[in-house]
Amino acid sequence: MTSLEMVLAGIFIIALFGCLFLTIFGLPGVAIIFLIVLVYALFTEFAVLGVHTLILLFVLAVVAEIIDFSVGVTTSFYLGLSIHNFLAALIGSILGMTLFTPFLMGLGTLLGFFLGGFGGVAAAELIRQIKLKPAFRASSLSIFKRLGSTAIKGLIGVYMISITLIHVYS
Repeated sequence: MTSLEMVLAGIFIIALFGCLFLTIFGLPGVAIIFLIVLVYALFTEFAVLGVHTLILLFVLAVVAEIIDFSVGVTTSFYLGLSIHNFLAALIGSILGMTLFTPFLMGLGTLLGFFLGGFGGVAAAELIRQIKLKPAFRASSLSIFKRLGSTAIKGLIGVYMISITLIHVYS
């Protein structure tokens, strides 16, 4: 690998992790992961990532977005992007990667990044809900549904990134 290829591979991996971070806040990170992988496949002329892999990633992205949309329609609670939530997610991601990486290596880094960030945002939101007056709090079912859909969407994103990196580096 030349120096330019190594830099571009690093940017590719950082972009995938950044999109996974977006899913924590209810943004369409999984769809953007698919688009980044599609651009990568176009640049490499489908040498590494074949059409079947892209179709699988597309179906996973569509399923994740449908799950997120259907839960979003039925609930009014969502994990918003705020400074407190962002810092909680950042600290949680760092702690998650620190805890999971020694046991699961690369997969631990990926899982720790998502699960730690997700746990940080969930904890920050639950603390924020406790501080609100009862009339302004979201229902427990609403919070559970949103956290569940975000977790499913994020785990689909982790799976998509794992598939992509396995194909790229094998």
